[in-house]
Amino acid sequence: MSLASLVWGVFFRWDGDTMVRGPWFWLFAVLTTLYMVFVVGYLLTHRQNVPVRRFLALVSFPLVPTAGGILEGFFPELPITWPLMTLALQLLFLTVQERKLTHDYLTECRNRRGLDEFLGARVRDARDRQRGFAAFLADVDNFKSINDRFGHAVGDQALMRTVKILQSCLRTEDFLARFGGDEFVGVLPAVGEEELRSILARIHQRFAAHRSGQGYELSLSIGADLFRAEVDLHADAFLKRLDGLMYLEKNTKNRVETRTPGPETA
Repeated sequence: MSLASLVWGVFFRWDGDTMVRGPWFWLFAVLTTLYMVFVVGYLLTHRQNVPVRRFLALVSFPLVPTAGGILEGFFPELPITWPLMTLALQLLFLTVQERKLTHDYLTECRNRRGLDEFLGARVRDARDRQRGFAAFLADVDNFKSINDRFGHAVGDQALMRTVKILQSCLRTEDFLARFGGDEFVGVLPAVGEEELRSILARIHQRFAAHRSGQGYELSLSIGADLFRAEVDLHADAFLKRLDGLMYLEKNTKNRVETRTPGPETA
């Protein structure tokens, strides 16, 4: 529409060194305002999932050039809309680049760096503001055999399915990251023991009901608990404790699977 206006002057035109509004300038203003309202509303709706710094960068994309457009409407001799648009695009570009640093390229959930930032903030909140939270560390059972039998492409699909199922079990405010390889960490703010058990039960039920259609089954071994400041001195200590709980569950599964019936049960 802006390019069309340069030819026909429907929205604005240049009269010497001054921008003059065209007959359809009101449509340009309405569409720009609706765009701003939609984008800002969407960001506010998903505010809890976005770090403060990233949120400010994203919200600046519609607000900064819109503010420039308003000022330029009152002061046509002040051409600042396009410079501000350029600034907003630079901020958006940097935000996208930062996202690549904190998200896993395969599964598109957070990576270890994103986990360290988020979990560190939750630990500080738990210590300084008494805001409790829970977390789990999940490992895909027999993932090596999936890779060995079906190939790495199928293994990648299994990891992506794992993330989708986990995300379907979590709340909007929960956080999921790929910890490394076939391990994933979920951080659950403001969750007590009963709700944690409910979430874990939902995860196991949905994985048990899932059918890959490619000859393998997906299941997880999970170590989960509430963060306990008196035990977990820092975030890494908490993750190490969850890792131990996960291996305890995995070893229990392995003992059950390898148990053979004795004479009295044969």
